[in-house]
Amino acid sequence: MKKLFLLLLSASIVFSSCEDYGKKVTINDKSEVYYKGDGVSETEAKELGDFLLKQGYFTTTDDRSVQLTKDGDGYIVKFVVNEEKLMQDEETAMLGFKVWQMWIQDNVFEGAKTRLVLADSEMNDVKPVGELTAQEKAELTGDESVLSQTPADSIGSDASLNIEASQIDSTNK
Repeated sequence: MKKLFLLLLSASIVFSSCEDYGKKVTINDKSEVYYKGDGVSETEAKELGDFLLKQGYFTTTDDRSVQLTKDGDGYIVKFVVNEEKLMQDEETAMLGFKVWQMWIQDNVFEGAKTRLVLADSEMNDVKPVGELTAQEKAELTGDESVLSQTPADSIGSDASLNIEASQIDSTNK
């Protein structure tokens, strides 16, 4: 009896320590958004998924998952990535995810602080995305005047990017 109790206790510890990705919103057969935590709604998860589908990140050919959580008054969006493929051209991939971060913040969460984090298949953090630098914005927009600015000059600037989703490849194929 004591052995059975210990076995059941061990099993419950193992299962309770399994990662809980949150509730799932299925966007299509290949795409899903998990959401969890206080202040995150199914509606927000669906809006994020619909946006990613409309912009071509979610497709009907590649399995893709993201997770939406909230940290204070800001959102955290985790994109599951293939770390091996990420390392093949990390600079380009990170630039693409920085653009996604900006698009999601502006188009899904109405300007609310949004952070993207790249994650492994278990939703463990791999790497935070960070913000676009002035130089990256200049390269994307073709605005060479931004290149001559110092970091202090660009603080608070409201430069907008006029680029299309097809110009970046931030997939985890």
